[in-house]
Amino acid sequence: MWGVFSYPRSGWDEDAEWPCDYGKEAGHALSRGVGNVVLYPLVISSGAVVPLEIMPDTVRTLSRFLPLTHLVALLRGLWFGQGRGDLLTEVAVLAGLAIVGTLIIAWTFRWE
Repeated sequence: MWGVFSYPRSGWDEDAEWPCDYGKEAGHALSRGVGNVVLYPLVISSGAVVPLEIMPDTVRTLSRFLPLTHLVALLRGLWFGQGRGDLLTEVAVLAGLAIVGTLIIAWTFRWE
């Protein structure tokens, strides 16, 4: 889905201004670079690519603060038939982050 927004304009609508102004290629390249710097360590250290069991202790400790870690734990628990009561921590963390994110967006969003 997000690949649609980051893909360079192909000439189908030259006057469109959304989702980004692709006339500013330096800004576009910078945003893709920053996104990659944030995304790849998040995915790798959350246990989505490499199991957390083989990671060093410091990575496992830091991964507890990543939302994707809780999502991966929730999905693995559901996939392998873990009891729903055992997954309440992950559900609570993800629900809390969703509520906080929604409140921040509602507080900062302005129609222009």
